[in-house]
Amino acid sequence: MPGASTLAYATKPGRNVVRDLTYSLTQTAPVRLKSGAAVQLTSFHQGGVVDPEVDAFGAGASRNGLKYRYYAPKKSLRPARSKAPLILFLHGGGEGGWSKAGNNDLPLLANRGALAFATTESQQIFKGAYVVAPQAWTRWLDDGEYSYTRRLKSLVDEFAKGHDVDTSRIYVVGPSNGGYMAMRLASAYPRYFAANVPVCAAYVLKDQATGTTTRMLTDAQILRLRSTPTWFVHATNDPVVDYQATTGRAVRLLGNARLTAYPNVVWNGHEFPGHWSWIYVARNDPQTASGVTIWEWMAKQRRR
Repeated sequence: MPGASTLAYATKPGRNVVRDLTYSLTQTAPVRLKSGAAVQLTSFHQGGVVDPEVDAFGAGASRNGLKYRYYAPKKSLRPARSKAPLILFLHGGGEGGWSKAGNNDLPLLANRGALAFATTESQQIFKGAYVVAPQAWTRWLDDGEYSYTRRLKSLVDEFAKGHDVDTSRIYVVGPSNGGYMAMRLASAYPRYFAANVPVCAAYVLKDQATGTTTRMLTDAQILRLRSTPTWFVHATNDPVVDYQATTGRAVRLLGNARLTAYPNVVWNGHEFPGHWSWIYVARNDPQTASGVTIWEWMAKQRRR
C-alpha cells in the first residue's frame, strides 16, 4: 500500500491493522521428508497462523480500557509458597494502536521486547515472572491527553490483585517511546517499581521542520528516579533519539543510575540502525563490571 511501512505509527486506517492477503505458491522442487521420500504438493490450504511465542501470551483489558497481552510463569520455577515478580514492558512508538483498530499483537511482534522476558533463559533468572505488555491507543508520549501514566499504574494494580504477583518486585522496561514512559512512571510513582530500565528513552522531541525542542520530562521529574534503581541502555550513534540530550543528561543529573552505552548496534556480525539498542536488552547483553547481566540485576532488585 502506498505510504505504508512496517510497524510505523499511524492515526488513520492503512497501518497497524490485520489485512486479508492472497498468495500464489509455486513449488520448484520436491519437499523432502525425514525418511528421504520426495513429495510434490498438489494443493495448499491456509490454516490458522501459528506463532508459539506469541500464542504463549494471553489477552486482557483493564477496567480503564487499556488492552494488554500477558505471560503467566510456570509455578515449577518458583520457590514454594512464593509469589512471582512482574515485568511491565512498554512498546515503542511504532506499536501503538488507534481508536478504531487496536491490534494487541503488535507490542509482541515488534523488537522481541516482551517476548524476550518469556524465554526459558529469562524465566529461569527471574524464577518465573509475569510479563505484561499493554498497548497505547496512540503513543505513550500523548500522556497529557490520555493519562497513560495513571492508566498504566491502575492496570498493574488491577493485574497484581488478580494474580499471585509479588508487589515488591514489579519492574518496568521500555524502548524509545516506551523508555520515556518507563521514566515517567518511575518518576510519578517513585516507590512503586523495584527497577526501571529505559532504553534509548525518547523524552526530548525535536521538530525537524522548525528545529524546536520539547522536553517531555523536567529535571525535577528525572531527579525523582533516584528512588528507583535505574539502568539506562543507549547506543551513542542513535540518529533518532540524541544520546547526550536524553540518556547522557539523565545519568549526569541522577548520579546513582547505571549506564550501558554502546557505540553502535551490532549483533551476530550484523549492524542494525543505531536506534535499535533494545536488541541488547532483549539478549541480556548489558552487564556490570563484575559480569552481572541486566536481567540478573533486575531480578535481584526489591522494593523496600
